[in-house]
Amino acid sequence: MFSTQSCFGVAGLLILVLLVAPVGFALEFHVAPTGDDGQSGTVEAPFATLQRAQSAVREVVGAGLAEDVLVHVHEGTYFLEGPLCFGPEDSGTEQHQVRYVAESKKPVLISGGRPISGWTAAGDNRWAVTLPEVASGDWKFRQLFVDGERLTRGRFPNSPELMQVKEVSEDLRTIVLETSPGIKDFSGMDAELVMFQNWSISRVGIVSSSDTSLTLKNPMGWVGHGNATSASPHKPAYIENALAFVDATGEWYLDEASGVLTYQAAAGEDPNTRNFIAPV
Repeated sequence: MFSTQSCFGVAGLLILVLLVAPVGFALEFHVAPTGDDGQSGTVEAPFATLQRAQSAVREVVGAGLAEDVLVHVHEGTYFLEGPLCFGPEDSGTEQHQVRYVAESKKPVLISGGRPISGWTAAGDNRWAVTLPEVASGDWKFRQLFVDGERLTRGRFPNSPELMQVKEVSEDLRTIVLETSPGIKDFSGMDAELVMFQNWSISRVGIVSSSDTSLTLKNPMGWVGHGNATSASPHKPAYIENALAFVDATGEWYLDEASGVLTYQAAAGEDPNTRNFIAPV
């Protein structure tokens, strides 16, 4: 029974594996990726979403639970368009249970991500796709996964190499590096300087660059905690999230203004044959 509300959110990429269904429950509903929410929810005519099954269960609970309820969730991936929340209105009673279980031992995945497809070749093993929801400001993401593996945003230098900090201004907003990133105009890129502190990692947006000197949007690190958690010479760093740095296999960049997502594929790789997912 639910005494407080529990949610499966969509802010990150959430995966839930459900247990195998028992037998002997009186009232049953079925959900399958190939279903339709306009159907009755039987095994022959399953729902398509967990939200629709939840609505059907709530109707039963609201009318007074007179028997156990079992929701069979069939094999497949269920992408959430919003948080899936369970509260007292979804709960069973001392006499009757409400259970959501996997139909078989095969995986059932509940994902807070959104699939990305429709890649077109852009030359030099680069591929691109335009995402209208990003351009409209309705979708923004900082992570991208392919076949379950997290990818790296375009960075300099390429992983696992790092740069070293040479000088730091008193206000921690001007950082001089020992190596030039080769970009003097970071406007519109949302590029970030990532610096390894003694026991933390700081990440700050870049405003502009002059050879090896970077001007930052905010102070780098925790001001007032000394060199341990603030920028200081000799600390390792790298720059991330710039289209010009998408040059290693698996790197990517999202232009939030245009909605164009760029991916650096391996030689001969076709991204349309792989499963790309970004968090909602």
